[in-house]
Amino acid sequence: MTTKITDPMSMAVAALDAMDEHAARVREVAVRLLSEHAAGLPKLIGIRVFAGCSGPRVDLQPRTNEAAAQWAQALGVTLTESFAGDRDGWRQWHMSGSIDVDGVRVHVGAMEWVPSVAADAREVAA
Repeated sequence: MTTKITDPMSMAVAALDAMDEHAARVREVAVRLLSEHAAGLPKLIGIRVFAGCSGPRVDLQPRTNEAAAQWAQALGVTLTESFAGDRDGWRQWHMSGSIDVDGVRVHVGAMEWVPSVAADAREVAA
């Protein structure tokens, strides 16, 4: 039997407790992944951590899509590829994917600008 919290103050305290627990898991997973993999993989230009009510998450952002593919392979992440926009003959080429590591969503993603012609050719080939 579970008890549903309905008191606003108790709900706020429960949310803060969950955030603290998420923050501890995020830190543990991020430190472990970086210490296990960072030495042999391309440098990251961004590491973002989230411990809010939507759950624990770590975002790893390599500089290039090729570097994202290397990180993804090391972590066992399947990347998806997408293209967006068209500005002066250039399009955004996104590669991203996620995996769960000990209850923490780990997201790997990067974006590059590519000529629209090359992007169109990649989309047709896929």
